[in-house]
Amino acid sequence: MIFSPLKKLLQNSSVTLLLVIGFALVAGDKLPFQVNAFFYALSLSIKEILLFVLPVVIFTYLSSCILSLRQGAFVFVTVLVGMVIFSNFISILTAYIAHLTNLVSVAPRGTDAAAMDTLTPLWTLPLPTVIGNDRGMFLGLAVGLIFTYKRVALVEKGVSVLKFCVDYFMNRIFIPVLPLFIMGFVLKLKHEGILGEILEDYTPVFGLITLMQIVYLFFMYFIAANFRFMRGMEYIRNVFPATLAAFTTMSSAAAMPISIRSAERNTGNPEVARAIIPATLNIHMIGDSIAIPIMIMVILRTFGFESFTFYSYLIFTGYFMIAKFAVAAVPAGTILVMVPVLEAELGFTPEMSALITALYILFDPIISAANVSGNGAFAILFDKVMKKRQTAPLENLG
Repeated sequence: MIFSPLKKLLQNSSVTLLLVIGFALVAGDKLPFQVNAFFYALSLSIKEILLFVLPVVIFTYLSSCILSLRQGAFVFVTVLVGMVIFSNFISILTAYIAHLTNLVSVAPRGTDAAAMDTLTPLWTLPLPTVIGNDRGMFLGLAVGLIFTYKRVALVEKGVSVLKFCVDYFMNRIFIPVLPLFIMGFVLKLKHEGILGEILEDYTPVFGLITLMQIVYLFFMYFIAANFRFMRGMEYIRNVFPATLAAFTTMSSAAAMPISIRSAERNTGNPEVARAIIPATLNIHMIGDSIAIPIMIMVILRTFGFESFTFYSYLIFTGYFMIAKFAVAAVPAGTILVMVPVLEAELGFTPEMSALITALYILFDPIISAANVSGNGAFAILFDKVMKKRQTAPLENLG
């Protein structure tokens, strides 16, 4: 009983992350090369396994969500996808303000990647891509829509069993090994001499991202409240427990039950709340939309690359919006999907990929909190739009 508070503290994902980083800072230089290489190989292997199963995760969550909607699914999905695309586009575009105002000048310059003592993994675990994330998403969408209108008990049972397996993998296997996943990347950055620079030099970047997220989210809530200050503050107060849960777990999925209760209070419509929160969990992430583009800008500057032109940023926005439909809302899920895109389209080197992965993981509590807060505001806006459309009764969505 005496150690119960300590046990709870150690089970907190954010605390574990800080302990991992602290260990790497203190002991990273003292560990043998082989130990560092072992942990780095383990991290890469965990990453490969997650990317391997990610299409199944996306298919399962999306098809399960739509199958739970019953009648009204087509209108629901049409309005939902349209609003998500619009919201994602605006939020990603908002991050470009950091470039226009030269706010990314807070980033350090001139990291010499060639001078790094690169850490190589002891082994690699290359797994084949059986099905792409995008195909998993479209397949889940198709299965959900088709079998919503043509009910087949065997299909619904299969999706239910698959969801149970996916939930078990995410919550019982992947999240518990997350510290090991983080450990390898942090030790790599420490070995290559840039972890200390990240913690010291990138603090202003974290401050910039936090400020932009807060301003953007406040604006969303006050739009939802028709610019009535007290109503907007009430919305924010109701969603705060879900925001705090996401911050402490670094997972929108873990905070989902609280998010649903918050949305129920804010919309006064439990059926819509129970449908919209799971549906937006993977595809509508305001925190990612603002944080990742700014991180990319500062890393391009750090490594001496040219930053975005507006045209190239619009192209990147398109890629990013597509990638958002292929992300599972687990810790670091977005950046794991985005890294291959960054390497293929923006010329990111392995060192740059490791850096943005570490930055994202370090900042994941704030990003997850912003994602959940954004989905809370989105649920209110979605409910208002659906009521204005005067479609089929919303209670049929549940």
